[in-house]
This record gives sequence, C-alpha cells and structure tokens, in this order.
Amino acid sequence: MARELTKAARAEFERRASAIDYSDWTSASDELRQLCQDLVRLYGMASSTLGAQWYDYCRRLAIGEGEPAQTVEPNESALSWDMERTIHDMYDGKTPPDQMASHMGAVVEKHVHGLSRDTVSAALRRDYEANIVRGTNPPSRYRWTRVTVGASCAFCVMLASRGAVYLSRESAGGESRKFHDDCDCVVLPFADSGDIEGYEDTLRACNDAYYNARAAIENDELPDELVQRIEDARKRHNERYEAGETTEPWRTFNEITMVMRWQNPDMH
Repeated sequence: MARELTKAARAEFERRASAIDYSDWTSASDELRQLCQDLVRLYGMASSTLGAQWYDYCRRLAIGEGEPAQTVEPNESALSWDMERTIHDMYDGKTPPDQMASHMGAVVEKHVHGLSRDTVSAALRRDYEANIVRGTNPPSRYRWTRVTVGASCAFCVMLASRGAVYLSRESAGGESRKFHDDCDCVVLPFADSGDIEGYEDTLRACNDAYYNARAAIENDELPDELVQRIEDARKRHNERYEAGETTEPWRTFNEITMVMRWQNPDMH
C-alpha cells in the first residue's frame, strides 16, 4: 500500500511539473520547490499513517499490544537539501529542463516513502526506551532491518544482509538521504515478528550476495577488467572528495558493492 502511495505522489508531481515553463529558470525553480513541499506534506501524512499501522501490526505479532505509533512530520532540512541538489544540477546543465519533472519526482517519492520509515524508527526507539525502564523484553528485540523489494541496488542489498541489527535510521547508514532516490526498501521492525512471508528467503539472498563479493575480494578472485574498473572508480571518487563534491572518501563498501553488481547483473 505504501509503495502505491509513493508512486501516486511521484506521478502527480511529474504531471503537474511538466506544465511548468522552464524558460525562466528562477521562476521554475520556485514553482518546483513549492510543488515538491506541498505534495510531500500531503502524501507524507498518509505515508506516515501507514507506517504507524505497519509498526503496530508487527509489534502485535512480536510482543503484543502497546501504545499506538505516532505519525511524524517531514524532515524539512533533508528535503531542502535534496531539492537544492536537484535544482543545482539543472542550473549546471547536468539535467535538461525536460527531465526535471522526473528527477524532482524521485525526490518527492523518496521523502514520502521516508515518512513511513521515520515513523517506524521513531516508534521503535520510543518502545525501546520505555522497555529499558520496565525491563519487560530483552533490548535486542527492539531492532529493525531493511527488506529489499524486487531488483535492488548493491548498497541496499549490503545493508539488508545484516538482518535486524538497527535501532535507528542513523545506525542503518546515516541521514535520510542514505535511502536513495527510487529506493523501495521496506523497514521491518521486530524482524522475528511472526512469519513475515518471504523475509527469510530475502535475507538469505542478500547474505549470499554480500559474502560472495567479500570472498572474491579477499581471495583475489576478481577478473582484471573488474579490478581496473574499481581502480578507476576509486580514483574518480577520491578526486570528487578532494574537490568537496562528496562528503565521504572511498570506503571498503564501495568496492564490495561494485563486486556485488558485477556478480549479480540484476542489481541496479
């Protein structure tokens, strides 16, 4: 249901944004920002409500009834960052005006879906802190996991392979932008909560992809072509880091995800 909601939000944005006159970029940028903010607020409240219902359902399966999860407000600073990044690409000529509706639509979809995830994470932390006082359940019960949906990128598969180890969104990879554009990952609280259909199979597939990639790296089993691609990517990434175009230097997970994509062509 949440997935259909986020797709509907993106579709409405792209339909309305396609009618904007991009000959005046300053005016067009203002219209894009306002439309993006309006739709994230509108659809985001529904997404947060669905997240609360999902959390309450999973908690009933795992530990019983409790205080209902509360909806959350949009992360305005993260939304602003993503909007300005996308608009900046248009000014720089990286994104043609006729593609702006699609690119900004991805931002809308990301933040609408993000409100469902934020709701689950906030409720889980609330219950975790309350449980510390009561001492009713082992603290380890209060964890969540990513569950990939369909063909997923190597970064998401890598994070999903860890299982239910996350207490907050920060521990699953940082701020909200770590859930990238077009990300379909679902936040599953209490990953041992009942028989969530397909979860064990998904976790096993993610584990296999991650550990197969690590083994290939550690055993020097990478083909020469891939080794060269990794070196080229590392060089480009670190040049961008030194120029201030990205906030993080090349890390081990960058190499692992490249190998995962090589070994699993269905990843994107």
